[in-house]
Amino acid sequence: MPFDSISLLAIALSCLVCLGAFVYVGYPKLIIFASKRTRGRNPPQFKQNESREPSVVLFVSARNEERVLNKKIQNCLDLHYPAGLLEIFILSDGSTDKTNEIARAYQARGVKLISSATWNGKNSLIRIAMTQTSAELVVFTDANARLDRLAVSSLAKEMHSTNIGCVTGNVLHSSAPGHSNHAVVDYWNMETRTKLAESHFGCVIASNGALMACRRSLLPVLNDDMANDFQIPLHVLSLGKMSVFCETAVAYEEVVQDMLEERKRKVRIIIRGLTCVQKMGRKLRLKTLVHLFFRKICRWMMPPLAAVIWISLMGEALLSKRWSLLISTSLITAICALTVLAKSRKTNTSGKGRLQYLILIAQATCLAVIQFMLGRRVSTWKSPTTDRGLLEQDL
Repeated sequence: MPFDSISLLAIALSCLVCLGAFVYVGYPKLIIFASKRTRGRNPPQFKQNESREPSVVLFVSARNEERVLNKKIQNCLDLHYPAGLLEIFILSDGSTDKTNEIARAYQARGVKLISSATWNGKNSLIRIAMTQTSAELVVFTDANARLDRLAVSSLAKEMHSTNIGCVTGNVLHSSAPGHSNHAVVDYWNMETRTKLAESHFGCVIASNGALMACRRSLLPVLNDDMANDFQIPLHVLSLGKMSVFCETAVAYEEVVQDMLEERKRKVRIIIRGLTCVQKMGRKLRLKTLVHLFFRKICRWMMPPLAAVIWISLMGEALLSKRWSLLISTSLITAICALTVLAKSRKTNTSGKGRLQYLILIAQATCLAVIQFMLGRRVSTWKSPTTDRGLLEQDL
């Protein structure tokens, strides 16, 4: 008996749900399990470089960061790294407050300022800054991220292996004082665990702009419409080098409290990520493509596809008066929601917050894919809106 359109839609939706469960739950656990099983059996063969510390340039991206920039610069000056081997650049992208004035006040202590009168995107300033330094190792950070004193030295230590081209720092997320946003913190903790497992295979495909490093010799020309914390590791992997995660290179960052702002941020991230895949996909190796498919592409494609299938299925059910299908689909939706709530209770996390954040991610993904298909590209970057509590406290 041939399948009718409703049956086909129901099968397609069921397959997407199963794929979603694997991508968000199964794949991270599989990677973590595989890394534990293989750890020590086939350790990566590293070519050791000379033991001297490399020269480092630290790029601090800032736009209208007058509230935290003093603390951030002092945080950078306090980093434990050999004197004379660390340069600090403040990249002020179209700031209209006192950001530039604050940065200039530290010029006597070796801090350099590169600024633009218009908001062009931080990648344009990075390209300019690269012409003014000869450092061997390039480290990127954001103005709202507080670095551990050993963060840069830990990144540099990882680079002693010439097989490694990109290192992602361990960014620890927390809610601002007086706020509780466990769902977002849980999401980032899951991402961190996955990166740690991917690092065992030398294939961390997405870094974090709050703290990451790349060899100067492997740094690509950064595109304005591509996220550098995505473009850089993908480029390094395409050259056959390793992209790893360094657990001891720690930075601290607060999660966004405004969920509307978080959705806008997710939309920008996904659009820039899709642009990276579009422009770099053909250059990537098979292992990188497999990780990329399950870690990013599936996550980006599933929500819009599920929305289209869901709407089509409901429309067909209503037109054909298949009330049983409507009821069963509604029950499945309710069970999924209750599962999320139950898991939240077991982890002492707000079920409502977790469910809202999952919906927010789905909304942002749908919006981003639609806007990308309509031709939108994002070259400017807006810092997440937080209370900046970590840097406004005494360091």
